[in-house]
Amino acid sequence: MSLDDPKPFLAAFDAIVLVANSPSAAVALREGGFPQRTLFVFFNRVFNVLDHPFAEDSLLVSRATPSGSSLVYKDELDRSLDRLRPGRFHGLLVLKVAENEVINPREDFGSVPMVPLDLTERFSAIYPRGRIPSSGFAIALWLAEMRLGKPIRLVGFSGVREGTARVLDVHDWTWEQVVLDLCYRKDLLSPPADQTPWPAEGLLDRFPEFSAADFDAVAAGVLARRLGATDRAVDQLFKAVKPQIRLLELLRGFKPQSRKSRARQKLLDRLGRNEG
Repeated sequence: MSLDDPKPFLAAFDAIVLVANSPSAAVALREGGFPQRTLFVFFNRVFNVLDHPFAEDSLLVSRATPSGSSLVYKDELDRSLDRLRPGRFHGLLVLKVAENEVINPREDFGSVPMVPLDLTERFSAIYPRGRIPSSGFAIALWLAEMRLGKPIRLVGFSGVREGTARVLDVHDWTWEQVVLDLCYRKDLLSPPADQTPWPAEGLLDRFPEFSAADFDAVAAGVLARRLGATDRAVDQLFKAVKPQIRLLELLRGFKPQSRKSRARQKLLDRLGRNEG
């Protein structure tokens, strides 16, 4: 696969499915119903989604962090690949979307076909400053922009916490959902099967007294009131846990250097870079 022109590689597939590391994505995979020749794109710790070897066409995206690929420094690469290698595994995309993220040398991935994908410049003008795109969002927009003329379906990408899965604050989930919804409306991407849009058009047809502008204005007001109520509830919760937060901050001062920090320094030393 060449990232100079990935279209010939992607042209061999009837559809592309991006699979989030979430319980709902695992359920969707078990239910099936995908086109016969589908390319499944997984992210990082694929063993969170797959509990058995996967037999279909697949790619694995490993996110570059400031410490390099987490699959490398956490020693989870082989465990992830064990789920994909029995099938038609096409290789590893190492994704970078921020200046401080570092892509490991190829030798860190052994014999695995590895392609670096640096989208830092591409997202610098279309993502809120101070935040970084999530991996699924970055790959979805990268594919949508190619206008491949085939379904690109997202599975499990809701920006909503599910079970024990973390929703990282470094990403702007609201912006991502807005952009993804725009792509769904223009058929650049296909929404998750379990995502049900509001039946606004049906309501406006039934009640011609309401205009689209009326609906938008009232919906914005209702959402603002609900958000205000949520903010007040969060404020009360924060007051209740404030002593625990202060204790946690104090204990962090005694914490030794993390494995992630050590891995970053080692990687920068190998690449001949200085911190900062």
